[in-house]
Amino acid sequence: MNDVVQMITTLGFPIVCCIFLGWYVKYSIDKYTNMIATLNAEHRQDITKMSENHSKEINDLNTLHREETESLKDALNNNTLALQKLCDKLERDGKPDGNCKSND
Repeated sequence: MNDVVQMITTLGFPIVCCIFLGWYVKYSIDKYTNMIATLNAEHRQDITKMSENHSKEINDLNTLHREETESLKDALNNNTLALQKLCDKLERDGKPDGNCKSND
């Protein structure tokens, strides 16, 4: 405490206040910089985990979509065959209406 009083009497109160405030600003900036660096590291880890989970979900959805598309393709092929059989039957019965034409 005597050192502070001696500095005030030697340098003057405004200069000692400026020195103290400069030290306080540096201390605060260093403290908050460290805190931000820690939070950034934690958030980076969280984002990496979320990104990995998101990639897995996208792959799962792509697999499901591929299976659904394959199922729709099979259904479409079955319907095409059924329609072709109906057209063939109509033509055999002698009642072609012009709508049943083969894709040959």
